[in-house]
Amino acid sequence: METIRIWLKFFEGLFTLVEELTFGDNKDLAKMLIFAGDNEIFHKDIVSYVEKLEEDGVDVKFVVSEGMFHIYPLFPSPEARAAFKIIKEELED
Repeated sequence: METIRIWLKFFEGLFTLVEELTFGDNKDLAKMLIFAGDNEIFHKDIVSYVEKLEEDGVDVKFVVSEGMFHIYPLFPSPEARAAFKIIKEELED
């Protein structure tokens, strides 16, 4: 039972965070760089969130990679190398 309580507490916090980010005030957020694949399980949600950030005046750069999946930049691939190049450029900017 304790394991179940721990998981429920974790997901309760996760859902609270997602709700605050999605429906809350994002106006004071710093510049953001967001990557998503168009095969991403959360693609529609990410697009909606990026649109909300833009509406709230957040400086956001959104990079979508064709045919890619969730967390694709973490896998050794040409797309991941391209993502890391963009990250490097953004950090140097």
